[in-house]
Amino acid sequence: MPSFEEAYDAYTKGAQGQAVAGMYDSQRDANLSRMEEEYNRNRSQQQADAAKIAGNYLTQKNDLGAQYERQRRNNNIQAAANGLNAGTASQMQLGQAGAYQKAYGQLGAAQAAEEAQAARGLSDLEAAYRSQVNAAISQSDYQKAAALMQGYQDDRQRQMNEAQLMAGYGIFDGYSNLYGQDTANTMRQLWVAQNPLLAYNTGAITADEYFRMTGEYAPGMAPAAEGGYGGRGRRSRSSRSSSSSTTGDNKINSYADLAAAAKAGSRVGAVASNGVNAKRSS
Repeated sequence: MPSFEEAYDAYTKGAQGQAVAGMYDSQRDANLSRMEEEYNRNRSQQQADAAKIAGNYLTQKNDLGAQYERQRRNNNIQAAANGLNAGTASQMQLGQAGAYQKAYGQLGAAQAAEEAQAARGLSDLEAAYRSQVNAAISQSDYQKAAALMQGYQDDRQRQMNEAQLMAGYGIFDGYSNLYGQDTANTMRQLWVAQNPLLAYNTGAITADEYFRMTGEYAPGMAPAAEGGYGGRGRRSRSSRSSSSSTTGDNKINSYADLAAAAKAGSRVGAVASNGVNAKRSS
């Protein structure tokens, strides 16, 4: 008898199991393909946005530098027009340069922060995609496993129903496939013992076996000495005594032996009857 693991493995590798598995594999592949397309689209968009960061800040830095240069020239012109000495003018330039460096540094820090955020966004996007893929695969595998188990149980029940139906006609091949030949043989023997007439009519046992089991002739098999030409009936007492006188201590092992004994007993009775009639005539 195959174990559950062997029977289940055989089902999953069979045509029906492969069809079920193929359906769920196709659904899983379609879901994974859709997820991959969405991920690639989002990643491309984020990468494109991240690539613009450096350019945007470069433009702002250039604008800041141009603004600083204009202010520096204007301050120089204004200082000269106002007659400011060189020391005062230098102090003004230093203050202006400090403000420019501060603004420039702030732009650099903002750029670095935005680029780091963009990198984290790409990393988070990839992590979310991997998580979705793993979840989809796990869910698909679970659903496939559940469907295969249900399919196996349904197929098993179908085989049991068919085996039960065929066993009613003395055919135990289905039970042999399910539980092994030894179990099927035991079930067949029990069925024959409980249904000898049906077993004989379906060819599961011979007429001799039927007689040994029931003590009756099989339908249509009663010898002429028992009533002529067939029909079901129990052996008569006279037939049994005739058989015993004819065969002596020999054991009757088959229906053919019984029939021969019955015929022999009939011939002895006929001879005896003729002798009595002859004496009466004299």
